[in-house]
Amino acid sequence: MPTNEPIFGSLIFSDVDETLIRTKSLFDFVRWGLENGELLNEQHAAALDELRDMRRRGVDRVELNRLYYAKVLSGLEVAAVRSAAARWFGSVASRSEFYKREVVRVVDGLRARGAKLVLVTGSFSELVEPIARELFAHHAITAPLERQGGVFTGRLLASPTIGPGKAQAVERYAREAGVPLARCFALGDDVSDIPFLELAGRVGVPSDGDPELVASAKARGWTVIDIER
Repeated sequence: MPTNEPIFGSLIFSDVDETLIRTKSLFDFVRWGLENGELLNEQHAAALDELRDMRRRGVDRVELNRLYYAKVLSGLEVAAVRSAAARWFGSVASRSEFYKREVVRVVDGLRARGAKLVLVTGSFSELVEPIARELFAHHAITAPLERQGGVFTGRLLASPTIGPGKAQAVERYAREAGVPLARCFALGDDVSDIPFLELAGRVGVPSDGDPELVASAKARGWTVIDIER
């Protein structure tokens, strides 16, 4: 991405899963929990298999996001999930392949010139918080989950931060921050990210992202960040 002009006051809106990190945090958290006996049980294992099958069949990502929270987080204590999420991060973040270093380098370069990183993801805050801290994110826009009495209900209070919902969240944040979207950067890996990517003045897409998005990025003149396999 171009780095030869001042960008103070700009924001970097970045997706998380398979953009900044190589995995899908929601699925990886369940896998880790089942393998380590953390919070989750056979019911969650069955839910994970069902969600993976639906994903393979091309079920809409927004619907998958809603179903994940209804089937996985519903009834779990928020404090217990936050504690488990911290342990999940501690076990996976040390892997050399956890982050897409090429994308992180782009973000670090922009931050060094005054831009602020805002994560925007369909994942939930307790899972994203340790990633946000390590990457020095200014803010994280996450799934608007309902919590009652310290317990997840499994319901969303607003649209999932995926597809159009992610674009709406980005527009709202930039407006409240008083930063024109034309001065913002956006990073995403999936074709569902296009609604929010189109809002930004500059866009970056990892080369190992959704082939449809990579092709669209090349056609639009967006930056394709080369990712080593």
